[in-house]
Amino acid sequence: MEIVHHDLSLPLPETGFFDAVVSSFAIHHVDDGRKRALYAEVFERLVPGGTFLNLEHVASPTEHLHNEFLASLDIEPADDDPSNQLAPVEPQLGWLREIGFDDVDCTGSGGSWPWAASGRRRPVRRDRPPSRRGGRPRSGRAAVSTSTATSSFPTGPVSSLSTRSGGKPQQDVR
Repeated sequence: MEIVHHDLSLPLPETGFFDAVVSSFAIHHVDDGRKRALYAEVFERLVPGGTFLNLEHVASPTEHLHNEFLASLDIEPADDDPSNQLAPVEPQLGWLREIGFDDVDCTGSGGSWPWAASGRRRPVRRDRPPSRRGGRPRSGRAAVSTSTATSSFPTGPVSSLSTRSGGKPQQDVR
């Protein structure tokens, strides 16, 4: 296992392909344009049939719900994390579908509460020749990103780790 740091505001480097990419409380710190681009970069790094799982903080539909969320964490609205760039759930799910993810789904409790979205890259159909993107073998690799926390709010660069079956270290996802 290897742990590295990468700023998600920058494009992901070419690192090969992964069976799974998991992100936790990291992507909400980049603007919406970068979120969408990052989702596309993740899609390009998944093998056919690969999965993207994202546990994230999202925009509340109302200020009242956002303030309830903050209160549940004992945070005053004046002390809300200024690095948050929250987007509503539905547009993000739409971006994942537009990019090409299949089986896009979301679970969560609404408002600003954390939600989990998942999407799967369509497997290669055996009755067709591989496309430009298709035909990749399973990688046996997974990538994980999470925010690093230097204070009560997760800000700054993002930690990443990736491993291959058997626990042999691989390149990091970023």
